[in-house]
Amino acid sequence: MAIVFDGQPLTFEAPGPGSWQLDTVHVPRPWSRFQCEVHSANLPIGFRSCARRYGWLMDTLRFESVHGFIYASPAPPPADEMPARFAAAAQAIETRLWRQDLARWLDEVKPATIRAQMALQAVDPAALDDEALAAHLDRCRANLERMVQQHHNFNAAALHPVGDLMAHLAMWTGEPVGRFLALLRGHAPESAGIYTELDTLVAALRADTAAATLLRSNADPAEIVTRMRTMPGAVGPAATAYFDLVGYRLLDSLDTGDAYGLELPEVLVNTIRLAVDRGAATP
Repeated sequence: MAIVFDGQPLTFEAPGPGSWQLDTVHVPRPWSRFQCEVHSANLPIGFRSCARRYGWLMDTLRFESVHGFIYASPAPPPADEMPARFAAAAQAIETRLWRQDLARWLDEVKPATIRAQMALQAVDPAALDDEALAAHLDRCRANLERMVQQHHNFNAAALHPVGDLMAHLAMWTGEPVGRFLALLRGHAPESAGIYTELDTLVAALRADTAAATLLRSNADPAEIVTRMRTMPGAVGPAATAYFDLVGYRLLDSLDTGDAYGLELPEVLVNTIRLAVDRGAATP
């Protein structure tokens, strides 16, 4: 069946030579042109840097849009890089490079990244004139480009040790790889939306009857969020810290144009309610 948009049939042609696979995991629905441009230009940069450091036998991952649908294709490294790749792979295994990357992420990169995002987030676009707003948007786009590169520069730190573990377990036991993935469930709490800021807010709500009543009320979720920020005692600062951290995060997409937390406050309120019911979640 042909796909028709605005009365015209859409043709799907490979975005380049080689084999391409539709990415329905990261991109379950078409992206905006803006996000496609940012990712296609910057994902390969971070991926290539990561692949070289770990000696992967792929140069990078090509990531291209066809009518907003994203297709990916691995690109092999240049032949003259192969000796360096083998040497890098041996060194990465010997030194457990992923542990160094994890320490660097936790101690340096992550704190600096949060500070940078918070500084951009603190700017009120409505208070800027046209020139200042344009400059702010340029800074936001440049930040997004850096973040896409940075994210994929850490790919191997997450993928390499997990893949190594799966391969060894399968070799030792003869069992299918899928059986062992359950062992890692719960070991990435931030991916599940678990933060110390949420734990702090949960503790404050449990100790404050008025705040707990507000949380369980039938008031509009946006009103609950606003009032919670201004409550006296421990609740107000805890709510502000949590909403500042997650309020502008995308909910179910990687596309900048899709909905973020504060645009769907009922999601934030329900998350807090569930956390209060279940108690502190941080290990």
